[in-house]
Amino acid sequence: MSTNLDIILEVVENARSTFFKVTKTSLIIGRDADKADIVLSESGASKEHCRIDFKAGLGFTVTDLNSKNGTHINNLPVKKSSFFLDDVIQIGESYIRFASSQMSVNACMKLKNPNKLKKMNKSITLVQGSTTKDRLVSNDGDHHGMKEITAIDDMNRIRGAGKLIERNNPSKKKKKKN
Repeated sequence: MSTNLDIILEVVENARSTFFKVTKTSLIIGRDADKADIVLSESGASKEHCRIDFKAGLGFTVTDLNSKNGTHINNLPVKKSSFFLDDVIQIGESYIRFASSQMSVNACMKLKNPNKLKKMNKSITLVQGSTTKDRLVSNDGDHHGMKEITAIDDMNRIRGAGKLIERNNPSKKKKKKN
């Protein structure tokens, strides 16, 4: 069923974000391109992993479709649960977040490079957005969880933040020579 929702869906997979405008009240997320509305290449996703439903006045519901690895909301496993805008749904190592397209750019997300969009399925309409690196890699070289994912739109600010972290990290302080 199609509707005129004002919702943006962000899928973070392999340290890249892809943005979609939600045009349906029910979405299947999984690996099977023939059955899923949002297709993940994530090995932790089942062919039909979960279904997300939207009902006016009631909000969002996610239902795990007996997936092998389960569905999580804000790091908690769920079989069927309601959720809110900006809550994080995790499928394997991939993350999904919904936001209102009426939110400010800073509160929602910055959409850049519209020609770099990739279309996952014709039943979902892509918004003017981009595939961008959204995971911050720390000095230890690891990618960190959703709480640490930061929109990177100004590399000078990120470089500056790294220097600030180094300067304030007690384990990195230089020992004084006697």
